[in-house]
Amino acid sequence: MVIGDLAVGVLEALTEPAEFARDRVPGIGLAVGRRICLVRLHLLDGTYEIFRSHFGRRDEVPGPDGTDIRATLGIMESTLALLREPGVTHLAASFDTVIESFRNDMFHGYKTGEGIDPVLKNQF
Repeated sequence: MVIGDLAVGVLEALTEPAEFARDRVPGIGLAVGRRICLVRLHLLDGTYEIFRSHFGRRDEVPGPDGTDIRATLGIMESTLALLREPGVTHLAASFDTVIESFRNDMFHGYKTGEGIDPVLKNQF
């Protein structure tokens, strides 16, 4: 496995890494007789993107039923922008869940959803 532009595959038989590194075009390639799959991966913090989209945009975006969907629209715009970048082959997103930890002792509302704008909460 090569970390950088993420090459996933069996590389122990690769004898000329300079030749491999020179051509980092995502797709399937051959490296000294072994097939390797090159991927370009984006990792998306979905929770952050939803909050950023909701609070970063001043104007409301009405959905078909009239409710504000600016968080949903924003995360879709971010996702599509990442997928449009040249060579991107994969995208993964993660979202926070309720986690009980010492932080809940320090702040009662930690990751409980308490105090979240109902318009934003509905978009999760």
